[in-house]
Amino acid sequence: MRRLTIIYFIRGFKLSGQYHNGGDGSGRGRSRKRSTEEIDAGRRGRHQKKHRWGKLFIIIGIFIVIYESIMIFKVLIDTDTQYRIKDKITEMQLNLGHGAGGLKDNTETEPVESSEDVEVSETVTTEMATQESHGDVYVNESGAVAVDSPTVAIEAGAIGTDASSDPVEIVFAGDIYLSDHVMEAFERAGNDLSGVVSADYQNVINEADYFVANEEFPFSTRGEQAKDKQYTFRVDPTYASWFNDLGIDLVTLANNHTLDYGTEALLDTVDTLDDIGIRHIGAGKNLESASQAVIVSINNKKIAFIGATRVIPEANWAAGESSPGVFAAYNDTDLINEIKSVRAEADVVIVYMHWGVERQDCPNEIQQTLAHNIVDAGADLVIGAHPHVLQGFEYYKDVPIAYSLGNFVFGSSIPKTALLKATISGDNDITLQLVPGTSGAGFTHTIDSEEAKSDFYSYITSISLGITVNSQGIIVKK
Repeated sequence: MRRLTIIYFIRGFKLSGQYHNGGDGSGRGRSRKRSTEEIDAGRRGRHQKKHRWGKLFIIIGIFIVIYESIMIFKVLIDTDTQYRIKDKITEMQLNLGHGAGGLKDNTETEPVESSEDVEVSETVTTEMATQESHGDVYVNESGAVAVDSPTVAIEAGAIGTDASSDPVEIVFAGDIYLSDHVMEAFERAGNDLSGVVSADYQNVINEADYFVANEEFPFSTRGEQAKDKQYTFRVDPTYASWFNDLGIDLVTLANNHTLDYGTEALLDTVDTLDDIGIRHIGAGKNLESASQAVIVSINNKKIAFIGATRVIPEANWAAGESSPGVFAAYNDTDLINEIKSVRAEADVVIVYMHWGVERQDCPNEIQQTLAHNIVDAGADLVIGAHPHVLQGFEYYKDVPIAYSLGNFVFGSSIPKTALLKATISGDNDITLQLVPGTSGAGFTHTIDSEEAKSDFYSYITSISLGITVNSQGIIVKK
């Protein structure tokens, strides 16, 4: 490319120089005698033509230099800068007459049937949900009572609200996607989820009062695939019962894959989760439903969950006043208002955020600023996802922040993963404990070696802010 640029410049200057010297390139220039006016006019015409070509070559050379400069700049700027640029563009689009948190309205497309469904060789039979539904109230096997709206009263005598002072244990996972690798691991284990999640991890989940994760895909067979998007995910609703078998109680849908196949797939996901008794936050049929908290009552504690995202491919992914989408938090006004609203209704408020830059193990300034704003609004715990790797922890005003839990069940290889246990004491103090693990070929399992655990805890300490991880995996504020 540089050689071509030089050639264009040399050629351009040579032709332009011939014009200004009055020559035709023969070396005779002005020394050649003009015999007639016709000959002289013809020469001037040829010289002017060469001069125009010279200018064109110079312009082409300048264009190539500019193009090369742009490409070099694009390569040299770091990933975080690229993220900031895209983030700012999306924020401007959302704020350009579209209110605080999302678009006022989106244009819906007609349902499109698609044959690009997730395929596996074995059929999984959909099972009935393990949760009981009583109107707008849902009760899981541990006795946790969930309601879809803070305005729904939870009776003092309900299951799990017997004025007990026992601590509450909530387990959090990062991204879950039932990919081809996961499906194959399931099949290798004789169509059993023990081939996807190890018994040790399953025991941690089963012993907890509540299990929350990020669902990084829609459950649907419908919709139109998002254009110009590198990765698009979708899973047939037939496999939704896997979530029941894994013990998932609540998922956040506020992420950059929920609308990979449009609003039809999103609405199918909401219906599917409702049918199997799994609560969801962060997305819905409009902004009101997408931003709405789910309140759970366990051991006489009302715990509110809110899901939001700072990462969407297009501004029209944000839920609007009358259109489906995710709860976008580029302008955090709606998110802050929702936190303040449920603060009066709940003993503990937990916000699950989708944010940050992929493959970066440290949070950026945008994440930290938003996390601190969330805490200032009244949140008691902040959980993050999206980078696909684990990020560090921080305590801000004595409130724990887990910036990213990375992938939990996802693809072919997850070198470092973890479940995060949050234990809420009688006086609402929260203790965090990591259960480290790894994943390969679709199978996620705990780390057994004490040396490997120690290395894991040291690594998390090294990428965190003002905390240390002790030998039991407990996050300790310095």
